[in-house]
Amino acid sequence: MIEKAKKGDWVFCEYKLQRVTDVEDGRITGVSDGYMSTGGHSLNEECFSMNIDIKRISDGVKYWSDKIHGLKCGGLNHPDIHRELLRRWVEICDNKDNEEKMEELYGELANFAKSIIFASEKLVEETVSGIKVFR
Repeated sequence: MIEKAKKGDWVFCEYKLQRVTDVEDGRITGVSDGYMSTGGHSLNEECFSMNIDIKRISDGVKYWSDKIHGLKCGGLNHPDIHRELLRRWVEICDNKDNEEKMEELYGELANFAKSIIFASEKLVEETVSGIKVFR
């Protein structure tokens, strides 16, 4: 979580490098990656200072997010999956100085993502009377 930021600062928000576009009373209320903008009452809890540790964590979570979004199974609950990935990203970032806890959290993240991947692959392979149920 970032305590203080000013307009123009670079931060990681939702595991992406973004620029602070709006600040009100010490609260980050807007960020943009140059393509998409995000706003809200306070994004401070979802923003972290730009540094190499947060970059590595963000890249790790983005890896799993990309894997899940690349699945061929339609109908995945992407909004809730995204929220859960963000929750886990924040938790890992909050523990970046505790290597043992980070390792545990990375393991839990990988298990979460692998479970989704396994479940969707199993669904895609499902057949009934020799007919694939999903395309």
